[in-house]
Parts: sequence; structure tokens; C-alpha cells
Amino acid sequence: MIPTIILETAAGELARKSYQPPAANRAILGPIINLIKSDEARALFPFYDARIICKLPGGQIYYESQLAVDTDGSRFAKQDHKGQGRTAWQPGRQPVDADSVSYFSVNIPVFHDSRFGLRKGDVAAVIYQNKLVFAVLADVGGRRLGEGSLALHRELGHERVRNRGSRQERFIDSGIPSGVITIAFPHSGNPGSAALTAQGALRARGQALWWDLLASTGGDFPTPSSMGRPT
Repeated sequence: MIPTIILETAAGELARKSYQPPAANRAILGPIINLIKSDEARALFPFYDARIICKLPGGQIYYESQLAVDTDGSRFAKQDHKGQGRTAWQPGRQPVDADSVSYFSVNIPVFHDSRFGLRKGDVAAVIYQNKLVFAVLADVGGRRLGEGSLALHRELGHERVRNRGSRQERFIDSGIPSGVITIAFPHSGNPGSAALTAQGALRARGQALWWDLLASTGGDFPTPSSMGRPT
């Protein structure tokens, strides 16, 4: 009998080699698609309901998944039966506000899996429907992979707060069901510093990591409309 781990590895590698990202995201990904399929990349199985998870040659973690709504650390957590006033990452002993900070969350198995090497405060590029934005790893939990703050949903054009500022203000607990690409950069942040909770600092750090990733492909690549090439 073939051991389960060998079967899982084979299935994961087959998924990686045959993987095609959503058409709307291909222009932004450019030659990164070749990195996913390269012999130096490897699938990380199980996928936790993501379509694919793999480690790119440079150590970045790539996955395509849903993006559930995370309200933790915000005033909307009280409306959310899953919500908490705290986040797993609390730089300066303060929770990260889901309504003002673009953060992403990973599930507990992924966070504790040494193959991923992710830490609280690490940075990710998040891509959906031809939009490229950046997020910081601020929360951990859940069974499935793929969750993001209210602010991250907003940046992706998926506002989840209705009637803001009125007595009827509420959040919509309905995320993006599929097609969200996350490329996380292990050890790219500082778990002890709150600097990357500031949107400008997070964007600057994310853009630098993004250009380094594109440059590592050795190919020509497009310039997303949301950012210019570094000088």
C-alpha cells in the first residue's frame, strides 16, 4: 500500500503543475505564474479548502482561496458571533483594528506549520479582480484558509460596512467565495513593532517585496496601475 503522505504529495504536485490562476489576475501576476510551475517550487498539502498552496523558489507562500470577513479588533466584532475584541497579533499590546488596517488571517494549522515560516506582522500581496493591495498578518484562527479584515475587503472593492456613521451601521458577514490570491512573504515584518499597521508604511514595504519577487523571475513584467516601478 502506498503511504498516504506520498499520495497527498503527488496530488498536491499535480495540482501545482496544472494550476491556472483566474483570468482577471493573470496580468498582475505576469511571470510569477512561471515560478508556481517551476521545478524549485513545491506544493504544501493539505490545502485547507484553498485551491492551491505552494512555496515559491524564493520562499514566498502562494495560495488561492476564499476571503472570509474578519472583524476582530474593531467595533464590529460585537455584531459578529465569531468576532473578538482582540487579534492574535497585538503590537504594543493593542489589538489591530479590522476596520482600519488591511490585515489577513491564516488558520491555526498553517500558522504552526514550519514549512510556511509565517510570523505575526509578516506582509502579503493580495490580488483580486485585477487589484493588487498589501496586508499584514494580524490574526490566526479558523479551519479554512483565506480570511481578511474589513479594511482589506474595502481595498479590494468589496466594502462590508453598510450605512456607515448612521444608527443602522452594520457589517455584512459575506466574504469573497473564491479567486483571491495571497502571496505571503515569511519573516518580512517585525512582530514587535506596530509600524506596519500604518497604511503608508505597509504599502511601501509591500511594494518593495513585490518588486523583488518580480525581479527574481528574470522576465519582463507589467506595472500594475496602483503602483509605479521603483526608481
